[in-house]
Amino acid sequence: MAPLKITTTGHATKTHAAERALLRLCVKDIGLKPANVASNVQNATAKLQNILSTLSPKSATGAASSILKWTMGTPMSYTYMRTESLSKASRYHAVSTTCEIEFVEFKALASLAPQLSSLDFVQLLGVEWSLTEATKENVSREARALACRDALTRAQDYARGFGKEGGSVEAVEVLEGSGSAKSGEDGFRVLDVYNDGRPSYSSSGDLGLSLQPVHIEFRVGLTVKFVVE
Repeated sequence: MAPLKITTTGHATKTHAAERALLRLCVKDIGLKPANVASNVQNATAKLQNILSTLSPKSATGAASSILKWTMGTPMSYTYMRTESLSKASRYHAVSTTCEIEFVEFKALASLAPQLSSLDFVQLLGVEWSLTEATKENVSREARALACRDALTRAQDYARGFGKEGGSVEAVEVLEGSGSAKSGEDGFRVLDVYNDGRPSYSSSGDLGLSLQPVHIEFRVGLTVKFVVE
């Protein structure tokens, strides 16, 4: 009798608490006088750098800090015309720069973000949550193994349904998913904030930005061809 051929899928999901938070900020001013605009941004940037300089990646004793690193972008400027009335248009000048701060301690993120947002001309743009490369590798490997076991279990169920219970179920081909990080597809994606009783570190003030830690999920799907003897 010819061997039974089964093609089925395996799926798995693994989640892990976020380990890094990248806070993005913008220093920006717009006005009619280019010298004033440039000065405002320069002064605000200096204040921001003074605050961040106290948060060096390592303390004086060599102990790890609450931030991994911070970087300032290159200032950019542009001008544009704005219509003030039917008979008047004015030339406006804009100057901006960006800043990124990578946190390893989320309490520090919740404490520092309101302080920085209170500075004139400083805006919080968002937070990007992530895992370390080592954790991503471990999570993805565990998920792939679970997906393989899921596919094997499905194949064994089908084999039993066709009267092949106890037969040897051997995988002969595996086709992995795309690895895309888009929601609903395979790969890493950020989930909702913690809802399992862990502390959430929300910012104070009307920032319109959630600083609550999240979970990050890795989802994998694969197609496996089996032969049952």
